[in-house]
Amino acid sequence: FNLLPRSGAFPVPLSDLQFNFTHEQESANPLGTIIFENDVIEVATDMSVNLTAITAFATYGLTRNVDVSVAVPLVHTSLSGSSVAQVMPFTNPTPHFFGDPSNPQLRATAASSGSASGIGDVAVRLKAGLPSSGRVGFGLLADVRLPTGNEDNFLGAGRASVRALAIASARYGNFSPHANVGFWLRST
Repeated sequence: FNLLPRSGAFPVPLSDLQFNFTHEQESANPLGTIIFENDVIEVATDMSVNLTAITAFATYGLTRNVDVSVAVPLVHTSLSGSSVAQVMPFTNPTPHFFGDPSNPQLRATAASSGSASGIGDVAVRLKAGLPSSGRVGFGLLADVRLPTGNEDNFLGAGRASVRALAIASARYGNFSPHANVGFWLRST
């Protein structure tokens, strides 16, 4: 998994995420008028996500040119991560700290990990070959993804989606153009 920065130019790996949290305005005065509003919390996060999927599928020919398929993915996902947070005080003493007032700390670390296994999002697909000439072929494809995987455990998307395609391919000697036109609709 990668996150894209605002510029969209380069992916940012999950193993090196940096966040800076600033203070919210505490009064009607401009931000920073109260000296502790200038404090910043820097957080460095290191995360790792691993996903393994094995998909069982079956296809049945309804006619010579039409078949239906079902794909059932078995998914194992593991996530581990750690973070280090540091209060960067603008002045000393600061009211911002980790821990409790008897033992205030400007630095805190945390780590967590977990894994889940189960059925992912099941796919049902219908393919149809249309009557074609010897050089040109046409087909239709409809694909429905059902939200059967647990979204909270990264086993599925958590919403249904539908994809439909019109497919055309041709053969002219060694030249074989191919085109797909369609749409993909996801529920919200």
